[in-house]
Amino acid sequence: MNYKEIVYELYPNVEEVNDIDSGASKSTFKVKIDGEYYILKLNIPNKNLYSDISPLLKPLGILTPEIIEIKTHKDMDCILMEYIDGGNLSKDIKEDSFDRLALMMKAMHEIKGSGFGEIHPGTMEGEFKTFPEYINKQFLRKVDVAQEHLPYHYNIIEEYLEANPEIVFCHMDFSSNNVLVRDDKYYLIDYGNEAGFNSPLMDIAKSIINDSRFGIKVYEAYDNVFKFDKKALESFLFIVALRKIVSWKKRGKDDRVGLLFDLFRQIGCSEEYIEHLSF
Repeated sequence: MNYKEIVYELYPNVEEVNDIDSGASKSTFKVKIDGEYYILKLNIPNKNLYSDISPLLKPLGILTPEIIEIKTHKDMDCILMEYIDGGNLSKDIKEDSFDRLALMMKAMHEIKGSGFGEIHPGTMEGEFKTFPEYINKQFLRKVDVAQEHLPYHYNIIEEYLEANPEIVFCHMDFSSNNVLVRDDKYYLIDYGNEAGFNSPLMDIAKSIINDSRFGIKVYEAYDNVFKFDKKALESFLFIVALRKIVSWKKRGKDDRVGLLFDLFRQIGCSEEYIEHLSF
């Protein structure tokens, strides 16, 4: 599909169209319309995350690009939003950055819901009622390794969720690439891709796996103020890491697996734990 053609169909008066998506779909553009720059995302997977969740973030002090409009075109949902003229956080990390990010993440986790996974439109309910159902159907559907270790980690997570039943809105890719900086203000972006309801520990685990050194720093700052169950975090990490390691090994990126294991050691994971992920 030629997404650039869709841009001109949506906005015939567009003056500039610049591809800024480095992924395979190339469906995100910086566009100029009536002399102003905007970000246009085409074929977004879950428009209600923007329409339903965005209004809840601002009162919590979380800045996000302003949504200009959401359109449906040729059965695809498209969103036009404010262009933030600033770089991502990976280029502008300061001494207090991780404390600020931990508070941002904690504020986001003040949005409460139920269930797990993608949010049903117009509700505050996740697609799946239980964590194992969410994991097996959404997360580990094509993963067939280390199965003998999963019941142990499921039990730890189930015990944790019984004692800590609070389900919250999770970004699920809280990384340095998804925080923009403008005038020393932080803007959260791309919360419409994998975001949904889950345990806060799942959000932390995803952050550590997706952007390891950044995620660990955020986790440490978060944990300094809002203490976590480290045993439960290890089990969430195990499940998230399992899918990522399978993907890396299929693509011959064994070096990344080694780096991940080093980071697990840094946060105190045992050698036995790491051995269970060595397949």
